[in-house]
Amino acid sequence: MLVSGHDHRIRVHPEYLIQTTVLMTQPDTATIPVYIVEDDAQMREGLQWMIDASPGFVCAGAYGACENAIEAWTRMPPPEGAVILMDIGLPGISGVAGTRLIRERWPHVQVLMLTM
Repeated sequence: MLVSGHDHRIRVHPEYLIQTTVLMTQPDTATIPVYIVEDDAQMREGLQWMIDASPGFVCAGAYGACENAIEAWTRMPPPEGAVILMDIGLPGISGVAGTRLIRERWPHVQVLMLTM
């Protein structure tokens, strides 16, 4: 047998490798992009660490204000399936007002409100 394994590991047996081409397709490793809008730097960094440490999720951006996030997303919109963790009490544009703007411009994005 050239290849064996049913435990999510692939074993290629060397005795069969002479003039053999092995082709593999990697499994889908899609991750959910999560954006953070939080004015407290320590909280923002902690959330970023937790998200990046969670399988299936990646912190795609972290912002200290809605204005910064909206400006960045105007240049490069969040992709389909993105999630935004939005602090409610933000300086400038509040999290509630920011969520309204985001839902108008990028309706495909899910927003989770966050407050401490």
